Amino acid sequence: MSVAVTASLLATPLASQEIVVSPTSPSEFVDNVQKDLDRHLRQIRVSPQSAPSGAASVRFTAGVDGRPENVTIYRKSGSSQVDRASRRAVSRLTSLSPLPRGSANGQLIQANIIFANNEKQAERLSRQLAREESRRLASSPAERSVLALTVGGPPVS
Repeated sequence: MSVAVTASLLATPLASQEIVVSPTSPSEFVDNVQKDLDRHLRQIRVSPQSAPSGAASVRFTAGVDGRPENVTIYRKSGSSQVDRASRRAVSRLTSLSPLPRGSANGQLIQANIIFANNEKQAERLSRQLAREESRRLASSPAERSVLALTVGGPPVS
């Protein structure tokens, strides 16, 4: 009898089986997305002659398929190259599933991406971004529900 039951369970098509994905903690989720975004940013080649710098903030929602939707520049960097590269890297993310506990499909996420040509510039942009993020969080209760992460851009080659 147990063999027949096992055989019938194995015969059920995978597509009809319910797959349960356990949610992650917000910090695990942010860590996974940061690693994925960093990987996509490192694929961007920047020449030393035109090395852009700046900090762009890109907002998007998490789609049910784990990919970003509604990708827009929330805060421009002052460099169209930085903004374009940031938006492109975010659009290529594949790590948005499972969402963290307490989040639902359509969770608003913000990626703060820093492109700097040297350590001093990176530190300055990080401090500037921290001030802007403090103001953003204080501006409205809704802003506190946005999952935010910060990563550095590709190294100048």
